[in-house]
Amino acid sequence: MGVGTGVWFAPAERRALVAVAVVPIVLTALAYRARALQIEKQETVVATPTYVALGGSGARVPDLACNDSGCLAVRIDSRSGTGAVWGRRLRPDGAPQDPAAFLLSLAPSAQASGVATDGSRFMVAWGDGKNLYTTWVDPDGLTSTQTVVMGSGSPETGIFPIAYGDQGYLVTYVAGSGSQVLALRLDRDGHALDTKPFLLSSNTLEGVVPAVVWTGAQYIVVWIQVVNGGGVVAQGARVLADGTVLDPGGFAVTSLRSPAERPALAWSGGVLMMVAGPTSNIIGGIDSLTLDADGKNPHLFSLPGTGSRTDSTSPDVTWNGTNFVVAWLDDSHVVTAARMSANGTVLDTTPLVFTAARDDAEVPRLAASAGTAHLIYDGVADGDRLHGLTISPSGSVAGGAALIDAASAQLLLAAGRGDGQTLMAWIDRADGQSASLRAARVADDGNVLDATARVLATFSSLLPSTLRFPIQAGVGFASGTYLVAWPDAQSSGTVRAARISAAGVVLDVTPILVAISTSQASQIAVGYDGQAFVVSWSKATSDSYTTGPASARRIGLDGTVVGSVFTFGPTTGDMTGAVLTTQNNGCIAAWGQPDFPPSVAVAGIGPGGVVAPIRTPAPNLNFAAGAALVPVGRNLLLWNDHVGAIIDATDPFTASGQTYSLPRNIGIPSWDGMMFVAATPSVVAFQVPPTGIDVSEMGFDGTLSAPVTVADTTLPVRNPTTVGLGSGRSLLVYSRLVPENDFANYQVRFQILDSSTPGDGGTVLDAGIDRATDASDGGVVFADGSSSGAGSSFDGGVSDADAKPTDAVDASDGDLRAESPPEPLDGPVADRGADAGPIPAGSGCSCAIKQGGGTSGASIAVALALLITRRRRR
Repeated sequence: MGVGTGVWFAPAERRALVAVAVVPIVLTALAYRARALQIEKQETVVATPTYVALGGSGARVPDLACNDSGCLAVRIDSRSGTGAVWGRRLRPDGAPQDPAAFLLSLAPSAQASGVATDGSRFMVAWGDGKNLYTTWVDPDGLTSTQTVVMGSGSPETGIFPIAYGDQGYLVTYVAGSGSQVLALRLDRDGHALDTKPFLLSSNTLEGVVPAVVWTGAQYIVVWIQVVNGGGVVAQGARVLADGTVLDPGGFAVTSLRSPAERPALAWSGGVLMMVAGPTSNIIGGIDSLTLDADGKNPHLFSLPGTGSRTDSTSPDVTWNGTNFVVAWLDDSHVVTAARMSANGTVLDTTPLVFTAARDDAEVPRLAASAGTAHLIYDGVADGDRLHGLTISPSGSVAGGAALIDAASAQLLLAAGRGDGQTLMAWIDRADGQSASLRAARVADDGNVLDATARVLATFSSLLPSTLRFPIQAGVGFASGTYLVAWPDAQSSGTVRAARISAAGVVLDVTPILVAISTSQASQIAVGYDGQAFVVSWSKATSDSYTTGPASARRIGLDGTVVGSVFTFGPTTGDMTGAVLTTQNNGCIAAWGQPDFPPSVAVAGIGPGGVVAPIRTPAPNLNFAAGAALVPVGRNLLLWNDHVGAIIDATDPFTASGQTYSLPRNIGIPSWDGMMFVAATPSVVAFQVPPTGIDVSEMGFDGTLSAPVTVADTTLPVRNPTTVGLGSGRSLLVYSRLVPENDFANYQVRFQILDSSTPGDGGTVLDAGIDRATDASDGGVVFADGSSSGAGSSFDGGVSDADAKPTDAVDASDGDLRAESPPEPLDGPVADRGADAGPIPAGSGCSCAIKQGGGTSGASIAVALALLITRRRRR
């Protein structure tokens, strides 16, 4: 019989971790030194995805390009935590070509993006305010390596104008807050043909977005400029394919109504059409005209229904092979369109109207594929989802629904060990407004027992606090039954729970109401006192600590609520969120006490909710920013940051065994029956969410192996968690961003690790991904920081000096050595564990992750230096 636990994390400024783990006491069997880690089962998906139309407040202006094979829509949104560029392929008839969008970049803060086509593949350009990047997308979905085209300023607005010309592209932009219109030529692969951008004008306005089009012999670039006397004109310049600017400084195209207008251009093969208008109806009105191939000889015309009105905004134009199609926002952001002949004759005297004022649409974008015009727009009232429709050559309209462009994010919350299996719980967040709590089981042999996850609760709306710090959960197991507990995301202070049988049957279709607190429940934990489950929760305050005591309530194995709410912990002073585990037929709680002098406290909870005295058994554990309980046997490992001590598992929890002091923080370890195993992200830096997963092993004697990287360090991860399976095996479970277009969001995945077989250090562990990591060859780090053995590199580029060398080429000077573990990027303290949120686990334990400390729900992106560097077949 085992039971699960919870874990609670404080923010990065209070980085310390506490773990309590139960350790089997057969000391001869425990005296293992750290060994090389093997991967027994490669990364595996836990549950099938649920596809949704993604939106959210982080969504930026979309762009669209089409050829006869279909279209590519690009958009910046925040599904990866910060602004990243995603692509969505559409067929000529407007139907999605892929199950979901796919990742084009993991730029930390992309601010502008654009797309063009050479008639076959697409070129995507984007900027982050500092650099310009490109990547191309083939018709079959193959994408190129991201290219840093230019290391200088790039646009800070939503659209990045780009057009294909004679064997190459031209991008135009106004960098940052400057007033210069710049241009840069690219080859078909997105590499710069110019050593630096060249100047078109030095007299534009901050934030101006130019327009560019190829007319068969030259590019025409148009931008907004203020002239003497305060007038506003559209200024133009012709640029040849070799970069020659035929009109330095530009020429006047036409006068405009306001300096807030944004031009758009389309070429029919003989006539150039230009429309210009602001993006806000505060200063509204659209200018529309036709031009010759040189951008001159303007002929003005009015779009139907606009006339002298001042509420028409955001126009765009495309050529469908027969006529021009113009789209704009009219009457308080209503998406409207009309077909126009090449000479400006209106074909749709009654405009085509696609939305209503209540839809609050924004930014319509047009392009044409095989005679059909494609229109996309941002549905603000629909959670900023991207909508798409088509307009046939005859003017018939199809579509308009939100594009199903991503799977919902699976954000790992907890993992609980049962009999021969582990239950994983996560929040399946469909968008910014709704979510569901789901769970699935994985057997110890790696077989997924619930390919279709069990739904425990649904949330049609979320409390504002859960958008930044998603809900937490705790998992416990006893007598063939799991109990999952969580705070209700729709009702502040409400704690609910549900049971799942070991066969995967949800026993409480209507969740159990555990309690209604007077304040929002913060940290949830689940234990077992020998007769009933114990669910505990802490009170949320403005910072990471709460005023004690913590609250708890008992839930019977039959799902009945037993007794009243009781409390444990200090009655005055601060405490961290408590965690629970079960040992010796009783429940044990642990928490940090940050008031001076800081300490880590332990207390027993017996049947009936009887709470024993508070104990602080290990004075050397004087960090108090968090706590965790990990059952592994009949003793306890009390763990705090990078130090720990073995203590008795019965009151008064006396320190009675090995003590530990490591040279770096490995996170919170679990016990696999032979080794302590812990996981942290590979890369952690200030304001840059973690990527990759490093696994460390510590022997019972305190020897420490070099970390082994088991997940791609270019991709963001969430809450890597180890669960001890016994016999030297561990389950590693986590959420990882899956960029491929069959998912395009975060997904719960797992690996099974093996420490039972001593390795020679030459085993390459690449987990089926791109970056192999060489295991340690036996050189270990002792608890006092000294090293032993040959410190082999673990950067994947070494030839081992042992009898079984790898095929990897030896790395140059500066290899990371086993006795020289890398420091984290956010300070001199080795605090990966505190940042990362690895959760302890072991036989009969659960691991519950607090969102919002260190790495929170919003903290899932990637460092600029670790962008995608490989090709992906979609």
